[in-house]
Formats: sequence, structure tokens, C-alpha cells
Amino acid sequence: MKKTIKFICFLSSKLEAIAKIASILAIIGILIVIILQIVARYIFASPPTWTEEIGKLLMIWGGLLGTSIAFKRRADIILYNPRNKSGLVDILRRVIRFSAVLMFTGVVLYHSPSFLSRSLDVDFFGIQGVSVIWATSAVPCFIALIFIHNLAQLFQKHIKEP
Repeated sequence: MKKTIKFICFLSSKLEAIAKIASILAIIGILIVIILQIVARYIFASPPTWTEEIGKLLMIWGGLLGTSIAFKRRADIILYNPRNKSGLVDILRRVIRFSAVLMFTGVVLYHSPSFLSRSLDVDFFGIQGVSVIWATSAVPCFIALIFIHNLAQLFQKHIKEP
């Protein structure tokens, strides 16, 4: 059991690092695409339609990956943060938080295959032949990261909290 818990915590940390790099790259990509669109619009008077769509795609991925990082670091909104972080109240608080996040992530992951299959044949507005699934797949990936981070947080004994 201890090996499994250590593996889940290790996996959570590594996935956070990967999400951090991907989120940073997405934000840099947004910047590059916006600069390209500005140059194309104001210098060449011919902005390509695909730059806006790529910007939206990168914003979705960057935002959702950033949200999973905030969840892992417990920088998300915390409604109840007791002063005493030990004993039965802390165990109950962890179990309630774990259960609430598990219910949410479980439902989204359960319905993800049908959600993705509906967007498989839909093209981006400005990009012919590129499926919307590149954007919609961000949601199940984000939820899977939250699920893994939630498992790791349940079993960690010492979690940095604000």
C-alpha cells in the first residue's frame, strides 16, 4: 500500500511538472500567435483566420493546465481552512474534499468518451481539416490531472496549505 501511495504522489508531482511546462508553452504560443495576427493585420492588411482559432486552442489548454497546477498546489479557492490541522476534523475535512472532487471528476471522466466523439467530426472555424477534438480533449486531460492530484492529496500527510 505504501508503494502505491508513493507512486501516486510521485506521479502527481511529475504530471504537475509536465503540466507546468505545457502551460508555459501554451502562453508563449498565444503571445506568438497574437503578434503574428497583429503584424498580418496592420502591416499586410490580411490577417489569417487560423491565428484566432489557434489562440483559442492554446488559451484553453494553458488555462486548464494552469488550473490543475493550482489544484495541486492548493492555490485554488478554499472555503474552509481551519487553524487546527490535526485530528478528526482534519481527517473529516480531507475525506469530504476528496469525495466532492471524486464525484465531479468521476462524472466528467465517465462521460468523456461520448463528449470527445461528438467533436471528432467538427472542424475549427478558420482551419479546414483540423478537428475541434484538439480543444475538447483538454477537458478530460485536465480532469484526469485533478483526479490524480486529488488521490495524492488524500494520502499525503504533510500538505502545504495557505
